[in-house]
Amino acid sequence: MADYVTSLIELSGPTDALTAFSTKHLVAGTFDFNTIDPMPSELQIESSSAVETGYAALYGDWRLESARWMFKAPAQEFGFPFPLESREQVIKCLQSFDCADMYLLPARAYYENVAKYGHGDWCGWCSEHWGTKWNADEVRVSQEHERVAISFVTAGTYPKPILKTLSLSCPDIAFHVRYYDEHYRWARDFVLVKGKETQKQKRPAREIATEVEVFRTVVCRSGSVNPNGSTVSE
Repeated sequence: MADYVTSLIELSGPTDALTAFSTKHLVAGTFDFNTIDPMPSELQIESSSAVETGYAALYGDWRLESARWMFKAPAQEFGFPFPLESREQVIKCLQSFDCADMYLLPARAYYENVAKYGHGDWCGWCSEHWGTKWNADEVRVSQEHERVAISFVTAGTYPKPILKTLSLSCPDIAFHVRYYDEHYRWARDFVLVKGKETQKQKRPAREIATEVEVFRTVVCRSGSVNPNGSTVSE
């Protein structure tokens, strides 16, 4: 199971810059990494052993699949040796299954995605572009006059690449970042400006965690919850 990292980002800058930020990135009161760097829809392929088997059969190391027990019966039917001895034999056995499309169709899409995007599915692409394999979760948003603050949870890591991209796209805004991991092993406190970390402070993880959780608690108590689970202060 992935460890979880909770972040709090407080924004400061000119009113028009904050308004533009909110309009673009806080749609319906939530915070979605896709508003910063959209993931191509073609990458919405399930990461599964079936896709791995289909990909190995069509493009990868077919030998890894040649001795799979599921191929024994079709091998006998086609008069092939077992374990199978060629890519063609593996593919033919795979094509003989009623559920062949479950293996082959996503595997072909995966192959095309690698050529086009450098990644076969969402997991690798998100890890590179966002710095975490999933989108922001458990989002809390507070907008009061000229103050904008966002807190969210991510899997495994602080999403450094996507927030750097966001900072570079909003050069007039300073992002005060605080985050910690769920086991309080580490935490950070700094200001992000034009993609660069400044005003770094060394502080105890639990101290930073307390500040972040106070914000999340206050927003939950005073805000209204949207259908997707995010909260906007009233």
